[in-house]
Amino acid sequence: MRKNKVKEKISRGEPAIGIGLLWGSPDLVEFCGYLGFDWIWLDGEHGRFSPYSLWDIARASEVGDIIPIIRAPRNDPKLLLGYLEAGIMGVIIPHVRTKEDVVKAVHAAKYPPLGKRGSGAIRPAKYGLFSDQKDYFNKANEETMVIALVEDPVGIENLAEILLVEGLDAVVIGYSDLSMSMGHPGEPEHPDVRKVGKKAREMIVTSDKWLQETIQDPNNARKAVETGANLVRCSLTSLLRTGAQEYLEKARGYNYSARAKTPIKYTTGRACSFYFPLWKTTFPSMIVVKILILWISSGLHVRMSLSSIAKSANFPDSIEPLMFSSWVM
Repeated sequence: MRKNKVKEKISRGEPAIGIGLLWGSPDLVEFCGYLGFDWIWLDGEHGRFSPYSLWDIARASEVGDIIPIIRAPRNDPKLLLGYLEAGIMGVIIPHVRTKEDVVKAVHAAKYPPLGKRGSGAIRPAKYGLFSDQKDYFNKANEETMVIALVEDPVGIENLAEILLVEGLDAVVIGYSDLSMSMGHPGEPEHPDVRKVGKKAREMIVTSDKWLQETIQDPNNARKAVETGANLVRCSLTSLLRTGAQEYLEKARGYNYSARAKTPIKYTTGRACSFYFPLWKTTFPSMIVVKILILWISSGLHVRMSLSSIAKSANFPDSIEPLMFSSWVM
């Protein structure tokens, strides 16, 4: 069983720094490991991950020496079992509201006597070819992580009981969904939300569980570590955005972020929903990426027709090819 360096670092009093990924790309996982991140948050709730891609992602994480931890879309024992048998080393359970939710996840992720996970000649155990099974079960229980994502007021109310569950390693406060459920959608920094979150944070820091926080600014991330956070992560999209804006501003000699906010003028009424249906279809994502790159980098009027490439890309007949124009003023 692979050693979990996240648990090793935290046990030594060091923070484990991670990065979040939306796309099921083994190459990106490996690359993020080479960059020096300790662990990677695989967003199985909002991102694009298949059961098959996770096997290759687990292998890539081993090559890149980065610990893969996945946010599940739901607290489903069969789903969690599939993740762990592929070689993913931790599960993040969304919308944890009660201690029973955590117990359910622990039972799915851990072998007896701590849990109820079934045995099998699986990949992390080298398919049962070389390792002693009893030894593997003990090590798997030690190295596998269970993280609770508390993002509802009822979960905050029950946090004291949640923190007592044996087998739970860490807790995350989900400020975005918490703000939604508190009547402040899109305002995770709202004073009411932050007040609740602050109290919850203090409870986690003073417990025997670890605190995980998502913070994009490196200076604020360091402050979070200094005030009790054990696992801190940023997102790959945030890093790319920040790096791209800095490069473009310096290369072009103007404030790119301000200019990028200029409204886009479309030639069709349907173009406002352009990006979303494409991501949900078989239309290759690289085409969308190329279009965005052309729009961002040109600084000129760009006009494109998708009618020809849609045919060769197996574009569904139910969605019409769109023509759009964009201006970067």
